[in-house]
Amino acid sequence: TRAPRATPTTRSQPPPPPSAEIVSPTDRFSGTAPLRVTFAGRGNSELERIELWGYTQGQANPQIICTIDAHASTQKTGQCDWNMPSAGVVYLFAQAIDIYHQSARSTPISGFIGVPLVPTPTATPTATLGR
Repeated sequence: TRAPRATPTTRSQPPPPPSAEIVSPTDRFSGTAPLRVTFAGRGNSELERIELWGYTQGQANPQIICTIDAHASTQKTGQCDWNMPSAGVVYLFAQAIDIYHQSARSTPISGFIGVPLVPTPTATPTATLGR
């Protein structure tokens, strides 16, 4: 007699990957440094972290601007201030990573960062000492 065949155990699939978005500023923004960016991640499972990435025109690779721990939550919003090294056009995107190490990027946005306005020095009147 034949031995019954073992039935393969079904592997549970991870849930769909998370999503990420930049809440503010909106695409084609214009502002001065530091740029305040609000971004969010939403997971179908617990999130590990959310990240904000950015790069300037002509830069080969994006750089991570900030990371926010999102453990024990499926939704997380964060805020970061970015001080760019110089004025110019910048591109930003958010990324969410879940506990399965699945990640998703937001739609990138772009804008212009100008130099912060510094007060113009005013001439100080010189006092004349009594003669």
